[in-house]
Amino acid sequence: MAENNHGKKVVDSFTIRETGEVVRAGDCVAIRPSMDDDHENLSLARVEKMETCCECRGVAAQVRWYYQPWQTKHGSRTFHGKKELHLSDRIDTRSAYTFEANCVVHTLKEYSKLTTAQPEDFFCRLEYKVDSATFMPDQLSVYCICEMPYNPDVPMILCPGCKER
Repeated sequence: MAENNHGKKVVDSFTIRETGEVVRAGDCVAIRPSMDDDHENLSLARVEKMETCCECRGVAAQVRWYYQPWQTKHGSRTFHGKKELHLSDRIDTRSAYTFEANCVVHTLKEYSKLTTAQPEDFFCRLEYKVDSATFMPDQLSVYCICEMPYNPDVPMILCPGCKER
């Protein structure tokens, strides 16, 4: 543990008591909703850093939230996959004791290569700026005659013109 300028100590890892999984900065986790949250589902976030918490003698984690497409101002679109997430610019602090489990957030390319996606597998291809409700990048590549971005949940047949699947 290294000490920062506020007297808190940076924590290298945290073990989820219920599962024994180890979480480090940069890992993605499922988090139980707090009493202030307006939803009952688990939320997903990337752990930016963890520090000892003076008030509760626990571990506080700075997390960067993932949004599911339906949680954005634009809502779900036909090209969004069931396991798609958008990495937002919203950062909060949560107790590490609210971590439920590790999850893996792949790039779309990595996710598409999985033979079988596990429950903890997700993918992210866009970043979401919450205040402006904009995405980065602001355009996605489109495919074939449907001219829609790729959705890994929808099988594509081989196009005779461009040879894309």
